Amino acid sequence: MPRGSGPGSIAQVFTTRDGRLQLAVNTTLKVGNHTADDYADKVTQAAEELLCPTQ
Repeated sequence: MPRGSGPGSIAQVFTTRDGRLQLAVNTTLKVGNHTADDYADKVTQAAEELLCPTQ
């Protein structure tokens, strides 16, 4: 589970390699945290698309 998460939520902070941009996402879950691992991966993929687009 990502750092900063607690019961019923997932908190993630993403930073570009140069440190100039950050994206913080805090998601409230309707399912238990132990069943949300796939969801955290999808949020990570979306953040990578936003912060690290291919050129």
